[in-house]
Amino acid sequence: FDFVATLPQGSREAFQRELKAKLGLVGRPAAENMDVLLLKVSHANAPGLKPAIAGKSDTYWKLGIYHSSNVAIDTGAPRFEGLAHFLEYYFKAPVIDQTGLIQHFSIDLRWREESGHPNPEGLKQAMLDRLGLELMPTNMPVEILVMDKAQ
Repeated sequence: FDFVATLPQGSREAFQRELKAKLGLVGRPAAENMDVLLLKVSHANAPGLKPAIAGKSDTYWKLGIYHSSNVAIDTGAPRFEGLAHFLEYYFKAPVIDQTGLIQHFSIDLRWREESGHPNPEGLKQAMLDRLGLELMPTNMPVEILVMDKAQ
């Protein structure tokens, strides 16, 4: 299902109408307790959080590497880039950004990892050592969107 909205306002409502008309679905927000990872600053001024490279915007990750030239830690929802998005993908769990960092950074994060053998502890240690950031597991209410059949 593709939907493109170029409306100056009311895009969300238009999307809701199309979901109901085309797929017979309606969404409602709900809070659900779930296991999450809190991203926090452990120590400020870490060597790996460098100023963004102005005019350059590239983000990529591969085995044992996360690189970004000009991106925020968390770009907000929906997240298509940023360290928080990568961490959600890697750890397969929601990541709640509690760093308070809003500026863009240049990040080159590396840790030992072999194909077929993820190294989550190595990544966590590299984040702490290079970026001064830590992930803390907890369970808390998270707002989700529940999809129901339309009446």
